[in-house]
Amino acid sequence: MLLVLREASRLLSSAKPPLSMVLLSRSPAPWLWKTMLHQVGDQQLLEAVKMIPSDLPWCQLETFLVQGLSDYPTLRQISAIEIQAYYKTSLGLGKEELNTVFALLHEQSIISYARTRGVSLKTLYSQKKSGLNKIVAYHPHFAAYFPGFIPKRILEQDVTELTVFEREFIFAIHAKQIFPVFQPIVDYSLRLKGGEVLSRWKKSGVVLYPGEFLPYIRSEFTWFLLTFYILQEAVKNINRYKGMVYFSINIPPCVANHDNLCRIMDIAKKKLKNQQWVDRLVLEFSESIDFQYQRKAVENIENLQRVGFRIFLDDCFSLSSVVLPVRMPIFNGYKLDMSVICDLQNNPKISLLIKSLVYYCRLVQSHCIAEGIDSLESFNRFKELGVKFFQGDLFSSPVAQEDLDDVYRRFYHNVNS
Repeated sequence: MLLVLREASRLLSSAKPPLSMVLLSRSPAPWLWKTMLHQVGDQQLLEAVKMIPSDLPWCQLETFLVQGLSDYPTLRQISAIEIQAYYKTSLGLGKEELNTVFALLHEQSIISYARTRGVSLKTLYSQKKSGLNKIVAYHPHFAAYFPGFIPKRILEQDVTELTVFEREFIFAIHAKQIFPVFQPIVDYSLRLKGGEVLSRWKKSGVVLYPGEFLPYIRSEFTWFLLTFYILQEAVKNINRYKGMVYFSINIPPCVANHDNLCRIMDIAKKKLKNQQWVDRLVLEFSESIDFQYQRKAVENIENLQRVGFRIFLDDCFSLSSVVLPVRMPIFNGYKLDMSVICDLQNNPKISLLIKSLVYYCRLVQSHCIAEGIDSLESFNRFKELGVKFFQGDLFSSPVAQEDLDDVYRRFYHNVNS
């Protein structure tokens, strides 16, 4: 790895104009960007550098290397996105640190190397220690190659332990193979109120649904990157439709309970063209979160509501339902799980639960939304129970960005009614 970094930096430093280069690497993009910047010194010389995971399936590697990566973001752009989404900072390997570690790994005498460099042994030992720390912090599996070295700490272990599937998935996000779809939410009079942003993966020409890839995501970093991407799509469309309707996104449990959530929401808020549209950005927290024990999630909800974001509780009364958290926090909306529709037909007592939730929502001025409405019979039944907001294929299946305008125009005459 160090040899590749040295040689790549040497080529880039002497290239005029900037040299196009693709690095195959498993290193975190922010670490690689900072390291390359330290070696080359001029950001402009790195503008044409791109990075893709070295362990992508061969068929994908071949496709991208043959067809080119003209639409794929640069290393600098990927680094900036990932820093916003997850990292607080990134420590790259300095030029002298890289050279020192490289020389000593080649078993060059530290005394002779110090003499060649014209520096003291103390300086050399300091560069070696800091260099190894910066390598192992982002590549913990390298620690075995440095006997006796005890790393200061593992800074981004969640990132360095990504599975092959997750690296492929992250590549798909950056390559825009992951794309958003939108499902409208209407009221009982079919007036457009909002839309939920969902994700799809176009992989090898086949569109995959969330159930085919989300269960394989393990790391916080991957969840945050996906959430950050969907969040940007929601903000883009709030701005596009001038805050006329809201857009909601799903917040995974590990993101809901993380310190970083409020930070990325602050980034999203600043991208709204009108700060008064902040309530147009809705976060859906899963009912599977145990708010009694995951106190950070409760703190995040309260902080986000304080600055104007709305928070919905998703999957209410699902098959895996926990105790409905009605005491704290108080949500701005409660979404009935799709399974409730089937249960309502087979178990009349379910209607009592729904009526209770509708009554509670009326008291605390929250919305009650029924998901998965796919028939007029279901629509009318939930209306009879007092539900006022609906989502499902009866109104529209999830549509891609290019079809969203058609859906908006279809309901446009109802928006201000």
